Amino acid sequence: MKNWFWQNAQGATSEPSTLADLIDAARRGEIGASTQVSNDGETWKSAADVPALADALGLDVSPTSGAEPASENADSTAQKKRRSGCAVVGGVCCVLLICVALGFRFVGLETARRALLASDWGRRVLLESERGRRTICANNLEKVALGVQIYGDLNEVLPPAYTVDAEGRPLHSWRVLILPYLGEEAAALYEQIRLDEPWDSEWNARFHSRAPDVFVCPSFGVATEADGAPVAETTCSVVVGDETAFPGPGNWRKWEDFADGLLRTLCVVERKTPVCWMEPTRELTLETLAAEVGSGHKAGFNAAFFDGCVRFLPSTTDAATLNAWATVAGGEETPEF
Repeated sequence: MKNWFWQNAQGATSEPSTLADLIDAARRGEIGASTQVSNDGETWKSAADVPALADALGLDVSPTSGAEPASENADSTAQKKRRSGCAVVGGVCCVLLICVALGFRFVGLETARRALLASDWGRRVLLESERGRRTICANNLEKVALGVQIYGDLNEVLPPAYTVDAEGRPLHSWRVLILPYLGEEAAALYEQIRLDEPWDSEWNARFHSRAPDVFVCPSFGVATEADGAPVAETTCSVVVGDETAFPGPGNWRKWEDFADGLLRTLCVVERKTPVCWMEPTRELTLETLAAEVGSGHKAGFNAAFFDGCVRFLPSTTDAATLNAWATVAGGEETPEF
């Protein structure tokens, strides 16, 4: 009598079959011990709980001494527990599949964004709109912050605001120091700069017009010196001071100094007034931060934090909040992002 059914791994129910058909399927390996079967289409049990199928599967079906044989139609407590467990596992799997699908969606969007930024055509398109220029700028700051982080990981200290010679005279900016971690072209440029000479020596001055793109905001053009030589200016700045991540020459921060947490400590920000990208001393301070932070973008500016995230902060951000973000161990309360 064809009143037996079984479910495959996808949960699909078979056509009506005889018990002999199920036994043959078990011997062929199409039915396993945990396969759900039914002889009325309503009450389901594992194939292992049907003696004939268990025998076909090579399972031990000897009844326990003193145990009462169960009816084929009986839905035992153990079977209920198994089905309940399967339902829980199935629910968890569904949640995981949804999370994975959403993850792939966001990864896909991020991959597309990076591909657009990396292509010449994509950058030309982005440069045509304010939002696009802001996106390029944010991407630049993200790379710069990553360069700072890599420097810190490899050297076990963050780069100083600038280096000095034996007499304490400024030599080179933190921007020069992280060049090896900004890509092949920037690394090649680093190899040409004479680190033992000041940033504006006759030799090093020739590189003033060769700022890597990551330091140049697309909203600003190229300035020129008095003799007409181009100077690539940057709006990319750190905040210097004893309480900040860049305490000055001769002082280096370690990661363990960040008691406020990397999430709430400024790494690199945009500034209103551009400077030569190799200029070592014209950085923002806690005293000038609120007045000088800004950008050529509407309504706000990009800021990269030490957790690697770049956030577009409103131009109305108050001085107390900015200074709290700029310190590494102030313990101040700052707004949630």
